[in-house]
Amino acid sequence: MPDEDDLRDLNDPELKVVPVTIMQLASAVTQVESCEKRNPEAEIPFHWILRALDDAKDYVEYILPAPGLCPNCRAEIHENTLVEPIGEVDASNWI
Repeated sequence: MPDEDDLRDLNDPELKVVPVTIMQLASAVTQVESCEKRNPEAEIPFHWILRALDDAKDYVEYILPAPGLCPNCRAEIHENTLVEPIGEVDASNWI
């Protein structure tokens, strides 16, 4: 269940909700080396990888069509799952 801060964010008029396609999800998952389930050092939220692959420069909340699967352990990956990316995540288009 979302906490009060999450609900407040969803009411923000500047927030753009962006649905992710299956193809975008598959592309983002290929950038994941491992997830928090098997790698306690994972510290990047999965939505940062989605953002790096997207060209939006706004305040965005991504909605997945289904959970992704960690290529390492097959655990479900959701928007806020902590992951270890393959390589660096491009943060140049973040607010």
